[in-house]
Amino acid sequence: MKIFPNPQAGSVHISFHLPEETSVSISVIDMNNREVLRPFVNEKLNSGLREFTVDLTILSQGIYQLLLITEHGSEMQKLVVLR
Repeated sequence: MKIFPNPQAGSVHISFHLPEETSVSISVIDMNNREVLRPFVNEKLNSGLREFTVDLTILSQGIYQLLLITEHGSEMQKLVVLR
């Protein structure tokens, strides 16, 4: 999974590769381990390179974790939001 720009002050671009069709959820988790944003919930996506833009302007400045969950596993990356 790639997140760019990071740090960011508005929207963030997320790209990842899926080896096969699968359900995908994406969550943004704050440093208190609370889910603060969930742009995708069990979205069925085709295989291949997937790219999305997510608006993060509702979030306060800080450090978050972006969590990608599929039927085959999960991946988490740090996301820094600037204001």
